[in-house]
Amino acid sequence: MGAPHVIWLFIALVVLVALAPLTHFIPTKAQRRINALRDLARAQGYQVEFRKLPGHDPDFRPSPPGLIFYGRRRRQPDSRRRPGGRHQYLRQGQEWLRREGGFSAMDTRIEALPEAILAAEIDAERVGVYWLEEGDAATLEQIAVALAGMEQALEERQLAGL
Repeated sequence: MGAPHVIWLFIALVVLVALAPLTHFIPTKAQRRINALRDLARAQGYQVEFRKLPGHDPDFRPSPPGLIFYGRRRRQPDSRRRPGGRHQYLRQGQEWLRREGGFSAMDTRIEALPEAILAAEIDAERVGVYWLEEGDAATLEQIAVALAGMEQALEERQLAGL
């Protein structure tokens, strides 16, 4: 009578050992949070892409692992779109460094970005930020407000003919 119980116990153990590797495919809490954040960003019209930091130099400053770009097409109609160059900003500690094409009227908009943002850029077609996704829906909202301000500053500059 004891032998059938041992056989069933052995079968159960073999099944558990066979199924154990499948647990690696179950997303962790952090992965679920990031996926939810990306889904929310996509629902708000952002494209989510893995990219390197603007002005990336792997020998000097490698891009941190997990760096991702959240960007969207600018809302400006094609008739008003003018080539205005690319405007890039990199965070250096608590300061923002203006890179390619930066201008001072944009500085207050850039400073409104959450601390989790490592870089931002805007050009005639797109506006977006580079970050490590250290935040939540409220952070995404702060990003949206700051990006709208960046767009407005660029439009004002273009309307002024600068």
